[in-house]
Amino acid sequence: VNGVAYSSQGDLLASAGADGTVRIWGADGQLLKTLNHADSVRRVSFSPDGRLLASASADRTVNLWQVSDGKLLRTLRHPAGVRDVKFSPDGKTIATASSDRMARLWGLDGK
Repeated sequence: VNGVAYSSQGDLLASAGADGTVRIWGADGQLLKTLNHADSVRRVSFSPDGRLLASASADRTVNLWQVSDGKLLRTLRHPAGVRDVKFSPDGKTIATASSDRMARLWGLDGK
């Protein structure tokens, strides 16, 4: 496991797996969902409202997942492996850090 994150409500935990998986767990430790990347997942981050989960991967992508059903909503492509991902406090922007030493901001409102 490369990283973990709690939802802001504290009812869910997500784990970032070196095996390319993101796992979403209930607070009781029950596995709820398994989501897949093509390569090692380095970090995960819940949106402030807990509806979205972002996963940063060595496969040069950040995937945005809908937590309720595990649906992949969007893939953000990078020129290098992504090391970290965080939502802004208002949930409208994602910040990423990649192995090319660049930080990027991604607007989620279509702008």
